[in-house]
Amino acid sequence: MIAKTPMYLLAYILPGLSQAQQTAPCAPFSDDVRRVISDYIGKLLRGRGDRLLNIEASSPESDTCYRQLQISIAGQQRSVMLYLAPDQRFLASQLFDSHVDPVEAEAEEIARTRNQIANYIDSHSVPLFGKPDAPTTIAIFSDFQCPYCKEARHNLSKAVSASRVGVRIAFMNYPIPSHLWARRAAEYAACVGSKPVFWKLHDFLFDHQMEITPQNLRTNLAGFWEGLPASDREGLSVTSCGGSDGAVRRVDEDVAFGNGLNISATPTLFVNGQRIVGLPNVDQIVDIISRSQSPTH
Repeated sequence: MIAKTPMYLLAYILPGLSQAQQTAPCAPFSDDVRRVISDYIGKLLRGRGDRLLNIEASSPESDTCYRQLQISIAGQQRSVMLYLAPDQRFLASQLFDSHVDPVEAEAEEIARTRNQIANYIDSHSVPLFGKPDAPTTIAIFSDFQCPYCKEARHNLSKAVSASRVGVRIAFMNYPIPSHLWARRAAEYAACVGSKPVFWKLHDFLFDHQMEITPQNLRTNLAGFWEGLPASDREGLSVTSCGGSDGAVRRVDEDVAFGNGLNISATPTLFVNGQRIVGLPNVDQIVDIISRSQSPTH
């Protein structure tokens, strides 16, 4: 599927709009238009057109007749964001506004994302590693079955050690639907919440990633859990908690928050609000940490 576009890129190229076009009423997003677009997207997905598509259309954008369409497929956590042209014929994944300074727009988006992440951390049991008042927060959206997330853990640890500024790491669950045990592992981890033992469970899942299967995940976790000191377990049974309403809801919250930030792949990191997609090396992370301390960020 087409990845969502980072908000700081969502400027709009609206060339040649006449005054008449700007003041004329926009055509309604009718059921017929919805049906045409749904049929087109279904065919574009090649063989998945029989899957239920949900299309949510926004109000016209910025005094123009462009509309933002959020398109999702039943049973999948990801969605596609497209723009519908005023003629309701053409679709685009991005719009660029030539009247907006892209540098300023990016800085504003980074600051907005930084605040959103800080608010989410404050209002949820997000596992944190490092000093609570560290000047740099690295939020990572991760999947315990993702091999790139496993490697990102090592790179992130080395980068934090090499950095000269204080850093705290916030872990967000974003299990990929095609990974057969990632979702349940995330629910087990959600049972621990923000307790320090989360990071032992986190390391265990990544260290044994190649050995774990959907069939032996619970058994492996039970053995790991029973081997911990009683002070770490604090009377909590992770294996009985996994799959509970609270654990499911907690993972759903992380996923919904990630979707709101236009996450399209794991790992995705945000260093003080600046997005890094994929597997950055240690030097890249250290450089971004350093630049995130600049007054311009």
